[in-house]
Amino acid sequence: MKKKYKLEIYKYDFQYSSKEEISTVKRALLDVNQKRWQWEYKKSPNEGYAFLAKINDRVVAHYSFIVCQFYNRKYTIRVAKSEGSFADNNLVRSITDKKVKVFSEIVVAAMKELKKKNIDLVYGFPNNLGHNAYKKGGFELKIIPLYISLAIINFL
Repeated sequence: MKKKYKLEIYKYDFQYSSKEEISTVKRALLDVNQKRWQWEYKKSPNEGYAFLAKINDRVVAHYSFIVCQFYNRKYTIRVAKSEGSFADNNLVRSITDKKVKVFSEIVVAAMKELKKKNIDLVYGFPNNLGHNAYKKGGFELKIIPLYISLAIINFL
């Protein structure tokens, strides 16, 4: 008999967190405590968006973005940088008895929300496994040349 499950994806706010939500966020953002998260996502001059996925009320995935603006002479470009992603595939399988593409679902929901917020560019994806989900969320995939400043590299 197949297990029934309900997948829910929602925007996350650390202020009203369960222990399970905090644990999932910490797995996705290893160096971020609650105070830093509040600053980066809620109190900084930039916007922040975080999403969690639950299956049958168990938190199984996290995905977040920091939004800023780039300016040139003619345009303002709203940019979202992917910050922390995590999906507990073992937990997903234990709840559903099958492979469920939770991360794809959370990416699609996040991309749709970013699209509504008039984000022009999203970057910082950890790998190419999510590219189809980004497209389903309404974004085009472009390969662009990146130039890295030596000033930034020298601070590492």
